[in-house]
Amino acid sequence: NLSHILKAYYKEENMKVLITIMMIFSSTVFAASKNHSGIMAMGAYIREMPPVSKNSAAYMTIMNHTDKEVKLVKVTGDVAKKIEIHTHKKVGETYKMMKLDSVLLKAQGYITFKPKAHHLMLLGLKKPLKAKDHYKIMLHFSNGKKIEVDYEVKKGDVKSSDHSHHHHH
Repeated sequence: NLSHILKAYYKEENMKVLITIMMIFSSTVFAASKNHSGIMAMGAYIREMPPVSKNSAAYMTIMNHTDKEVKLVKVTGDVAKKIEIHTHKKVGETYKMMKLDSVLLKAQGYITFKPKAHHLMLLGLKKPLKAKDHYKIMLHFSNGKKIEVDYEVKKGDVKSSDHSHHHHH
């Protein structure tokens, strides 16, 4: 029941609840979107870096509203010379960043790219990133679909639903 979901959202401000709401309203969201591919991204941002920095990271949540699993296989954009899909893996006591060839999106599922987890690595920035600047990044999927996502540059420590200072599991 929607009112329960909304109450739970206000109580917890929980990303999963928000995504549930987004999935309920996705048909109206898609009505406004031209390239309705059944895949959408939200909360997209790039971390602002000092002007000397050549690299940065981008984050978002991707939702797959189709009945088939699909993989994010490639990412392109003018913001950097190269954009790679990366993740953090625990190796012994430390976390190492690893490049991924693709990320699986389950049917009717979602995946959140966030600090210390999956993220897009922007390598060889073409110009310094300034807060409030916008860049278009194209997400390419294994089913041939692609979606252009508008990323806003945000200052360093962006508050997100990633409470990384808590130790989970």
